[in-house]
Amino acid sequence: MNIGEKIKCFRQLQNMTQKKLGELTGIGEATIRKYELGIRNPKPTQLKKIAKALDIGENILLDVKLDSLHIETLGDAISLFFLLEDKLGIKYHAPEKSLGVIDPEQIQIHFCNTDFNNLLCKWIEENRCSQEGQKIISKTSAKDAERAQTIDTALLEVTKNELQNDTTPVRHLT
Repeated sequence: MNIGEKIKCFRQLQNMTQKKLGELTGIGEATIRKYELGIRNPKPTQLKKIAKALDIGENILLDVKLDSLHIETLGDAISLFFLLEDKLGIKYHAPEKSLGVIDPEQIQIHFCNTDFNNLLCKWIEENRCSQEGQKIISKTSAKDAERAQTIDTALLEVTKNELQNDTTPVRHLT
Protein backbone atom coordinates (compact mmCIF):
# COMPACT_ATOMS: atom_id res chain seq x y z
CA MET A 1 0.00 0.00 0.00
CA ASN A 2 1.47 3.38 -0.96
CA ILE A 3 1.02 6.62 1.00
CA GLY A 4 -1.98 7.75 -1.04
CA GLU A 5 -3.76 4.43 -0.65
CA LYS A 6 -3.15 4.57 3.11
CA ILE A 7 -4.54 8.11 3.35
CA LYS A 8 -7.65 7.06 1.45
CA CYS A 9 -8.05 3.89 3.50
CA PHE A 10 -7.86 5.63 6.88
CA ARG A 11 -10.01 8.54 5.67
CA GLN A 12 -12.72 6.14 4.51
CA LEU A 13 -12.53 4.18 7.76
CA GLN A 14 -13.61 7.37 9.50
CA ASN A 15 -16.34 8.05 6.92
CA MET A 16 -14.54 11.28 6.12
CA THR A 17 -14.72 13.01 2.75
CA GLN A 18 -11.69 14.43 0.96
CA LYS A 19 -13.24 17.86 1.49
CA LYS A 20 -13.49 17.32 5.28
CA LEU A 21 -9.90 16.05 5.47
CA GLY A 22 -8.83 19.12 3.53
CA GLU A 23 -10.69 21.39 5.96
CA LEU A 24 -9.15 19.70 8.99
CA THR A 25 -5.63 19.94 7.57
CA GLY A 26 -5.73 23.21 5.70
CA ILE A 27 -4.78 21.29 2.54
CA GLY A 28 -6.91 21.75 -0.56
CA GLU A 29 -9.40 19.02 -1.48
CA ALA A 30 -7.80 18.74 -4.93
CA THR A 31 -4.40 18.18 -3.32
CA ILE A 32 -5.83 15.46 -1.05
CA ARG A 33 -7.28 13.82 -4.16
CA LYS A 34 -3.87 13.95 -5.88
CA TYR A 35 -2.23 12.36 -2.84
CA GLU A 36 -4.77 9.54 -2.82
CA LEU A 37 -4.37 8.95 -6.56
CA GLY A 38 -0.58 8.86 -6.18
CA ILE A 39 -0.10 11.88 -8.45
CA ARG A 40 1.68 13.76 -5.65
CA ASN A 41 3.23 12.81 -2.34
CA PRO A 42 2.72 14.94 0.76
CA LYS A 43 5.65 16.81 2.26
CA PRO A 44 6.56 15.85 5.84
CA THR A 45 4.63 18.82 7.30
CA GLN A 46 1.53 17.90 5.29
CA LEU A 47 1.88 14.25 6.25
CA LYS A 48 1.94 15.28 9.92
CA LYS A 49 -1.28 17.32 9.49
CA ILE A 50 -3.03 14.45 7.68
CA ALA A 51 -2.01 11.92 10.34
CA LYS A 52 -3.24 14.23 13.09
CA ALA A 53 -6.59 14.79 11.33
CA LEU A 54 -6.98 11.02 10.86
CA ASP A 55 -5.92 10.42 14.49
CA ILE A 56 -3.14 8.02 13.54
CA GLY A 57 0.64 8.04 13.84
CA GLU A 58 2.42 9.51 10.84
CA ASN A 59 4.69 6.45 10.55
CA ILE A 60 1.63 4.43 9.55
CA LEU A 61 1.34 6.55 6.41
CA LEU A 62 4.97 6.24 5.41
CA ASP A 63 5.72 4.06 2.44
CA VAL A 64 8.30 1.59 3.76
CA LYS A 65 10.17 0.14 0.80
CA LEU A 66 11.14 -3.37 1.78
CA ASP A 67 11.95 -4.09 -1.84
CA SER A 68 14.99 -1.83 -1.42
CA LEU A 69 16.68 -4.98 -0.14
CA HIS A 70 16.77 -6.19 -3.78
CA ILE A 71 15.83 -9.78 -3.07
CA GLU A 72 15.56 -11.07 -6.62
CA THR A 73 17.17 -14.49 -6.42
CA LEU A 74 17.18 -17.44 -4.06
CA GLY A 75 20.79 -16.53 -3.32
CA ASP A 76 19.64 -13.05 -2.21
CA ALA A 77 16.98 -14.62 0.01
CA ILE A 78 19.35 -17.14 1.59
CA SER A 79 21.82 -14.32 2.28
CA LEU A 80 19.10 -12.51 4.21
CA PHE A 81 18.33 -15.77 6.03
CA PHE A 82 22.02 -16.14 6.98
CA LEU A 83 21.98 -12.58 8.34
CA LEU A 84 18.92 -13.42 10.46
CA GLU A 85 20.61 -16.60 11.62
CA ASP A 86 23.69 -14.63 12.63
CA LYS A 87 21.72 -11.88 14.42
CA LEU A 88 18.89 -13.87 16.00
CA GLY A 89 20.04 -17.46 16.09
CA ILE A 90 17.98 -20.21 14.52
CA LYS A 91 17.28 -23.79 15.54
CA TYR A 92 16.32 -26.27 12.85
CA HIS A 93 14.14 -29.34 12.81
CA ALA A 94 14.62 -31.17 9.53
CA PRO A 95 13.21 -34.73 9.45
CA GLU A 96 14.58 -37.15 6.92
CA LYS A 97 12.28 -38.67 4.30
CA SER A 98 14.80 -41.39 3.54
CA LEU A 99 18.27 -42.31 4.74
CA GLY A 100 20.17 -39.03 4.98
CA VAL A 101 17.77 -37.11 2.71
CA ILE A 102 15.97 -34.21 4.38
CA ASP A 103 12.30 -33.76 3.51
CA PRO A 104 12.03 -30.11 2.35
CA GLU A 105 8.29 -30.08 3.12
CA GLN A 106 8.94 -30.79 6.81
CA ILE A 107 11.67 -28.24 7.60
CA GLN A 108 10.87 -26.10 10.62
CA ILE A 109 12.87 -23.21 12.02
CA HIS A 110 12.74 -21.49 15.38
CA PHE A 111 14.42 -18.19 16.20
CA CYS A 112 16.46 -18.13 19.39
CA ASN A 113 15.53 -14.50 20.12
CA THR A 114 12.43 -14.29 22.34
CA ASP A 115 11.75 -10.64 21.48
CA PHE A 116 11.71 -11.46 17.77
CA ASN A 117 9.51 -14.51 18.35
CA ASN A 118 7.02 -12.32 20.24
CA LEU A 119 6.82 -9.90 17.28
CA LEU A 120 6.43 -12.84 14.92
CA CYS A 121 3.61 -14.24 17.10
CA LYS A 122 1.80 -10.92 16.92
CA TRP A 123 2.05 -10.94 13.11
CA ILE A 124 0.85 -14.55 12.87
CA GLU A 125 -2.10 -13.80 15.17
CA GLU A 126 -3.09 -10.77 13.04
CA ASN A 127 -2.90 -12.86 9.88
CA ARG A 128 -5.03 -15.63 11.40
CA CYS A 129 -7.59 -13.06 12.48
CA SER A 130 -7.55 -11.61 8.96
CA GLN A 131 -8.07 -15.03 7.37
CA GLU A 132 -10.99 -15.75 9.68
CA GLY A 133 -12.42 -12.34 8.81
CA GLN A 134 -12.11 -13.13 5.09
CA LYS A 135 -14.34 -16.17 5.57
CA ILE A 136 -16.99 -13.99 7.21
CA ILE A 137 -16.61 -11.19 4.64
CA SER A 138 -17.34 -13.59 1.79
CA LYS A 139 -20.83 -14.13 3.22
CA THR A 140 -21.80 -10.41 3.41
CA SER A 141 -23.19 -7.90 0.94
CA ALA A 142 -20.77 -6.33 -1.56
CA LYS A 143 -20.83 -2.95 0.23
CA ASP A 144 -20.22 -4.49 3.66
CA ALA A 145 -17.55 -6.77 2.21
CA GLU A 146 -15.71 -3.79 0.68
CA ARG A 147 -15.77 -1.88 3.97
CA ALA A 148 -14.68 -4.94 5.95
CA GLN A 149 -11.86 -5.56 3.45
CA THR A 150 -10.71 -1.96 3.87
CA ILE A 151 -10.69 -2.29 7.65
CA ASP A 152 -8.84 -5.62 7.46
CA THR A 153 -6.19 -4.18 5.14
CA ALA A 154 -5.76 -1.14 7.39
CA LEU A 155 -5.37 -3.26 10.51
CA LEU A 156 -2.70 -5.42 8.89
CA GLU A 157 -0.87 -2.28 7.72
CA VAL A 158 -0.98 -0.82 11.24
CA THR A 159 0.38 -4.05 12.71
CA LYS A 160 3.08 -4.34 10.06
CA ASN A 161 4.13 -0.73 10.66
CA GLU A 162 4.10 -1.20 14.43
CA LEU A 163 6.29 -4.30 14.15
CA GLN A 164 8.69 -2.63 11.72
CA ASN A 165 9.08 0.34 14.07
CA ASP A 166 9.86 -1.77 17.14
CA THR A 167 13.03 -0.30 18.65
CA THR A 168 13.98 -3.20 20.90
CA PRO A 169 17.70 -3.79 20.34
CA VAL A 170 18.66 -7.20 18.99
CA ARG A 171 20.38 -9.13 21.73
CA HIS A 172 23.32 -10.85 20.10
CA LEU A 173 23.99 -14.47 20.88
CA THR A 174 26.90 -15.15 23.18
